[in-house]
Amino acid sequence: MYGGHGHNNGFPICVELKTGKVKWGGKERGPGAESAAVVYADKQLYFRYQNGVMGLIQASPKGYQLNGRFEIPQVSGPSWSHPVVAGSKLYLREQDNLFVYKLAVR
Repeated sequence: MYGGHGHNNGFPICVELKTGKVKWGGKERGPGAESAAVVYADKQLYFRYQNGVMGLIQASPKGYQLNGRFEIPQVSGPSWSHPVVAGSKLYLREQDNLFVYKLAVR
């Protein structure tokens, strides 16, 4: 099971669902700051941080691996909308704007 850990921290974490054992994370800061909204697609975790940074993290119990990051355009304050992945595209809403990114198919 993957997610963000810590109240308004968004620390990436992987927990073994059967035992509750932390496989990795929970104390390491990802590429962004404050809380994070997370979505899973194609063996990747898409972390959208409150400060407008997107992080791409490998969904693997073997360890934390950051595969990429970028800043969402036109972020002017706290940003909380959830990322959406559909049809090999990443959709990000920022206030009155919608950004669409084509994802590489693996």
